[in-house]
Amino acid sequence: MQRKFRQTIEDIILIILFLVAVGMAIWYIFGDSPTFEQINLSLIAVVVGILFKIYREVGEIKMDIKHSFANVSKDINSIKNKMKL
Repeated sequence: MQRKFRQTIEDIILIILFLVAVGMAIWYIFGDSPTFEQINLSLIAVVVGILFKIYREVGEIKMDIKHSFANVSKDINSIKNKMKL
């Protein structure tokens, strides 16, 4: 439950960052209000947020794979022990 809640909060934060970046880009194109550096900073914040999310998800996948291989190893050992009997 907490894992799903955490993903939801991260998704909301990334969506907000993305909308701010797009809004600033549109504002720059039509209103000439923010500087180009401010737009770059907002886009960098979005990219960094996405990279952190991907890195965390890859880490979770690696842990799941590690646990799966441990379970397969236990199953193979139990089959070997049954075959020896």
